[in-house]
Amino acid sequence: MSNEKELNIQVSGDLEPVYANMVQIAHSDDEFSLRFIQRVHGMKMAKAKSIVSISPKHAKRLRNALDKNIKKHENKFGEIELPEEEKTEDVDYVG
Repeated sequence: MSNEKELNIQVSGDLEPVYANMVQIAHSDDEFSLRFIQRVHGMKMAKAKSIVSISPKHAKRLRNALDKNIKKHENKFGEIELPEEEKTEDVDYVG
C-alpha cells in the first residue's frame, strides 16, 4: 500500500502563484465552490483569481487540515486576531 506522504506532485513550470485576500464559499448537495478573490481595499473593486470546486468530503478534510495548520502557526507565532466576518444567507465571504 502506498503512503500518501510519498505522493509525487507534478507542478507545471508555468504555474504562477495566486494571491487572494478574500474567499467566497458556496455549496450545493454535491460540491463546495471556493472563489478566491483579490479585493482592492478602499475601493469597491474585486477580481476573482481562481475557482476551486471540491466534494463535501474533501471540504471537511480541508477544514481539518486548516485547523491543524492554524494551531501549528499560532503555537509558533501567536494567536491570529480576526475582524468581524461579512456573511450572507447563501454565500459566506472570508477576508
